[in-house]
Amino acid sequence: MKKYFPFLAGYLFISIFIPLHLAAQDDMTEEELFFIEMPMVFTASKRLQSIEESPAAVTVLTAEDIRRSGARNLGEVLRQVPGLEVMSLTPADYAVGARGMIGPKESGILTLVNGRSVYVDFWGLVLWTFLEIPLEEIERIEVVRGPGSVLYGANAFHAVINIITRVPGDNPGIHLTLAGGLDTILGSALYSGKTGDVSCTASAGWTQFSGYDDREDIILQYPHAHANVTYDLDEIGKLNVEAGMARGDLEMFYDIIGLLEIDGFRSHLKAEYSRPNFYLRAFWNNFTADPVHAEELVFDNFEFMGIPIFLQEGWEFDTWLKENVVDVEAQQTLELPGSQIVIAGLNYRHLATQSPIFDQDRTQDMYAAYAQHEFRFRNMVHTYLGLRYDHHPLTGHNLNPRGSVLVTPVTGHIFRLSAGQSYRSPNLLESYASITIPLNVGGFTLQGNQDLDPERLLSYEAGYQANIMRGRVSLIANVFFNQVTGEMEATIGDITALAAEAVNYSDLEAVGFETGVVGRPYPWLSAFANYSFNDVKLTKRGDESVDEELVTAPRHKVNGGVSVDLEQGMSASFLVHYRGETSWPTSMIVDLGDLDDYLLVNL
Repeated sequence: MKKYFPFLAGYLFISIFIPLHLAAQDDMTEEELFFIEMPMVFTASKRLQSIEESPAAVTVLTAEDIRRSGARNLGEVLRQVPGLEVMSLTPADYAVGARGMIGPKESGILTLVNGRSVYVDFWGLVLWTFLEIPLEEIERIEVVRGPGSVLYGANAFHAVINIITRVPGDNPGIHLTLAGGLDTILGSALYSGKTGDVSCTASAGWTQFSGYDDREDIILQYPHAHANVTYDLDEIGKLNVEAGMARGDLEMFYDIIGLLEIDGFRSHLKAEYSRPNFYLRAFWNNFTADPVHAEELVFDNFEFMGIPIFLQEGWEFDTWLKENVVDVEAQQTLELPGSQIVIAGLNYRHLATQSPIFDQDRTQDMYAAYAQHEFRFRNMVHTYLGLRYDHHPLTGHNLNPRGSVLVTPVTGHIFRLSAGQSYRSPNLLESYASITIPLNVGGFTLQGNQDLDPERLLSYEAGYQANIMRGRVSLIANVFFNQVTGEMEATIGDITALAAEAVNYSDLEAVGFETGVVGRPYPWLSAFANYSFNDVKLTKRGDESVDEELVTAPRHKVNGGVSVDLEQGMSASFLVHYRGETSWPTSMIVDLGDLDDYLLVNL
């Protein structure tokens, strides 16, 4: 308890002292008696609403939060969110998980940029360090914790992160940023302007990081560009066109292969027509990696039962891949009598991938339909009930429901109960891969499995949110219980057969809670603190003797910070991040070891 005391004391100080201090101030000036409106969010229910009305736990990070954090990448921004886990193996490769679920190939969080999915279907991963937008172009990030498949389908497993860029034409002018250090070069130029009915935002930049071991070893470097244009068709209709590209070199770790060096190119094009209560969106994502080279393979210098295993001399892992995705979605919102709202939508996604890892070119066509009903009773009870149907060519039919009840007994205090289901379909590598690695003891084969069942999550959650003192103090508390069935893993069935196959290996249970407070007693002063706890248990399918506690994510995590804005235009922030000890097993094949607890302080 001694090592936790400073963090708990700081948390209690902010969560208790500030509200009491504000309540005691009877002689505040007019400037000090300012009112803070609750942020509006879109992601939780696919319509714009106050964060207090959301059917799930939501955290919003604003452009100001990002600027104050001093972050160099999105991982450093997201780690301050309660319930999110960020795992970094190299400066060029990190993963983001939620509520105890994290690993190098974590694919349980659906990540969107302006509503467009950005994961690479080949791996099912988000290449967080290889996006087309700089941090300075982000207006806000909405993080929705809990199952999101009822509205977003596959991969909205544990959470949905929606990165929303600046509205074209807002804050017109040119914004230049340059940051550098012994292992970092970051630069961007951002333009925003409006002419008549046309508004636009355009950015270009450069990102470069060196490795932890050798600063002369550049492991991530790429230029990127992005443009976003909106045309006002009439008083209510808008046409938005967005495009972006990034090209360069990066490293990533994939647990059943090893450390990969990638020469990658990604681009996208999106068009969206919208009017109040309706939108039609279509986008194209392209990702090309040529070549993909494994600098270090997990089977090189490997040992099993005292037998040394190593690659045949002269053999190297080299491949390439090309991936194209076309996605079309239409959604209509209906406002019905009796304080009812219904949203309904249709979605189609086409995927085409080429790679020597597959025995042939692979395509998939996926279809979906969803609907959600909202009902409000006298501003005291707010209910949500939704259902989504998805069809996948391998996993077939998938139905995912979600229901939430919000009760507001007193203004500013909201209690929420929710339950929902989500799923994750196998990625292309898990389904179709056929990789043979020549070893001194024979050829080892990594094989996909087209008979995999999707991973499924059943989640129960209770939450509380309070906004008091004219919105200047916000409190949250969430308790959850998650059941995951059919977690997919590449396992070695029989070592003598020299083969590993993707299977539905285990079931998981996770229980935890998140609590936090945000205070803004004066326009120039703000503070926050949050604490997260989770506990995860794994059971191997077909073998009840394997029943173990997992610490792949830390059980304890604390964030806190204070920011001051001065009249001279200067600002200062003091940020604290603490996380408990954890271990990083990645599969039945390789174990990355343990990580002690640590404290990170930023000024």
